[in-house]
Amino acid sequence: MWGMSEIEFYSYVAGDMKYSLPSEYKNMSVSLGKTYEVNDVELNALNVTDGSSYVLPAIYLDDYYLAYSMGGEDIDTITEMIAGRIVGYENSELRISRNEIMDYETVKDRLSILLCDPDRNEEYLKGKAYSREGDFAAVYHLAVAEDRGRFECVPVTQELMERWGVDMDTLRRDAVLSENRRKPLLAEMVNILYYSSFGLPVENLLDDTKERAKTADLLKMPLSLTNRSLKNGAALILDNEVLDRVGEVLGRDFYVLPSSVHEVAIVPDSGEFDLQELKETVSHINANDVKAVDVLSDKIQHYDCTEHILENADVWKQRMEKQKDKVLVSDPICRPSVLGKLHQAQERVSSRQQSKPETAVSKGIEL
Repeated sequence: MWGMSEIEFYSYVAGDMKYSLPSEYKNMSVSLGKTYEVNDVELNALNVTDGSSYVLPAIYLDDYYLAYSMGGEDIDTITEMIAGRIVGYENSELRISRNEIMDYETVKDRLSILLCDPDRNEEYLKGKAYSREGDFAAVYHLAVAEDRGRFECVPVTQELMERWGVDMDTLRRDAVLSENRRKPLLAEMVNILYYSSFGLPVENLLDDTKERAKTADLLKMPLSLTNRSLKNGAALILDNEVLDRVGEVLGRDFYVLPSSVHEVAIVPDSGEFDLQELKETVSHINANDVKAVDVLSDKIQHYDCTEHILENADVWKQRMEKQKDKVLVSDPICRPSVLGKLHQAQERVSSRQQSKPETAVSKGIEL
């Protein structure tokens, strides 16, 4: 069946679910709704409840309609695909009941973080538990199912956080630990692409960092930092231990380019890259090549491996310039040149000679 409008398509999918699902799922309740996702993108959601106590994630239909409208997929094939996802959620080892979700100790290992730019997410952040992290907001989620190797999550609301009785520091600490267990991955960008598209093996540069040579090629190639599931991997920049390991690989400080909510690009601070050019590149790619719902930010960060500081790259640059100015001002006093030191030594010798008591030798008198 072809030629449906967007509204007709969504209505058909919702109505057809009871026919596409296996008989044991006929009691499921299906409804349509709209929700704000990352970057305040409004999406059409298929909400499913199974009549039991289990929590199921919403299924967003916008990409399915795009596939249908472009003539790539028949609508009945699409409804079967969506039904397969629902069955997968029901059979997932990660599924969790509404009673279990109220116990923080039970669910804290399921925590994950989605990083976003608060300037782009006024609607999306409403009612959600999140912390401000420099230029970003860390939005906390819980994994409730798994789909094709990726965790499917629901956001932690402020109400749920209050029921847990935990503060933001505790939530952040446990979420960062949980993210780290999902195996941070640092690799060449092209290898990440092959890994995501074809499942080809990818070398993780974070493995055996002490044994890795800091070659010139490694400092020039574009790298990506993400997690093994390739979902919401940008949140790894909240973990200084991960950033320190990246620094060990590069052997120096580095820039963090917020390429998407799923990954960040790593560029060594080798003096070969102009910050303004990096900013223009990130802005252009975000505007033209990244899906609106996946854009992270245009705000480039810089990581100082010695001070363990991640900060806005412009702020870092200004800080470095101020420190340089202070050094230049103090140089004549605190760090004289070699010629200056020689001149000072000559003056001291001359002063000592003038103050030395006269003797027969110093006057040239023969005794």
